[in-house]
Amino acid sequence: MRDTSGKIDVLKQKSSARDIVTASDIACQETISDIIRKEYPTDRFLGEESVGVGTGASVDALQQALDSCDSDDSLLWIVDPIDGTTNFQAGLPVFCASIGVVAPDKKVVVAAV
Repeated sequence: MRDTSGKIDVLKQKSSARDIVTASDIACQETISDIIRKEYPTDRFLGEESVGVGTGASVDALQQALDSCDSDDSLLWIVDPIDGTTNFQAGLPVFCASIGVVAPDKKVVVAAV
């Protein structure tokens, strides 16, 4: 992330001018997903950059991901690969990766920023 902060173009705008996606968002999500899937191959993964635009799309994606965990004991990993993309794109050092893990009983197991 540090290598591209402030030096990367916006790929697309989602719901507003402040809701943007950069190539680094995509690359970070792919890297995080690859690591999680390698270590925990039966778990589920929901990444922000894979969700459509708007609150409704986010709610639907989360519900579908939670429903997919009902049939087994897999965990659900919920990831915002660059939380604070607007700051990141502007070169401001106020961003992070946010990762949450939800158990099959729908309780949060752990969250990290």
